[in-house]
Amino acid sequence: MKAAKLILATAVSAFLAGGVLAQGKSEVNLKNAAQTQVGGLANKQSAAIGNVQGDGKSKVNASNIGQTQVGGLANKQAINLGTVKGGGSSKVNASNLAQTQVGGLANKQTMDVGNVK
Repeated sequence: MKAAKLILATAVSAFLAGGVLAQGKSEVNLKNAAQTQVGGLANKQSAAIGNVQGDGKSKVNASNIGQTQVGGLANKQAINLGTVKGGGSSKVNASNLAQTQVGGLANKQTMDVGNVK
């Protein structure tokens, strides 16, 4: 019985330590990237770039990044460069970011850049 409790306690301690100490970190250098979508109906585009979940840090250097969407109906676009969720920090250096959307109905564009929630 004592051995079983010790193994269980060790497993729980390792799990909790991993959850507390694990912090995400990302560094992204992105140049000359583009998303293009031509043709209508249920359009959707997305790009997140920095992406860290939980307490963490992201560093993003981005230049000449573009999204283009041509064609109508349920259009949507998103660029979210720094993205860290659940605390933490982000550092974003960005230049020449562009979004273009041509064609109607349920248009939506999002560009967030710094992002920590």
